[in-house]
Amino acid sequence: AGITAIEAMACGCPVVAARSGGMPEYLEGSGALLVDRDEIVYGTLTAPLPEAKPMTESLLEAVHYLRIHPRIRARIGKAGVERAQAFSRQAYYEHFCRLAGVGAPVPAGTEEELPSEAPAQE
Repeated sequence: AGITAIEAMACGCPVVAARSGGMPEYLEGSGALLVDRDEIVYGTLTAPLPEAKPMTESLLEAVHYLRIHPRIRARIGKAGVERAQAFSRQAYYEHFCRLAGVGAPVPAGTEEELPSEAPAQE
């Protein structure tokens, strides 16, 4: 689910998502609007939180807010583009090199030089 939000951010689309799962990790600090979930899941039992409004209502309010505030919508879109760069192919490659302690990072702007698939084993 996170990749969809990252792709939207990379395109400059403001993102509205639930504050659950991995979404906060991907989106917080990006200017995305996160809404709280309206339920707690205990195994197979799902119970609504008594003090919470339905998540559908929260999502609707967030989308409407962005619709009527174009400057905020634009600011969130721009922040999303910047945040999405942290998940680029280049960023993953550089992070992998640091963790593995191998190779030199490919200079910025040369992403197309990264292999798109693993070389065939002989």
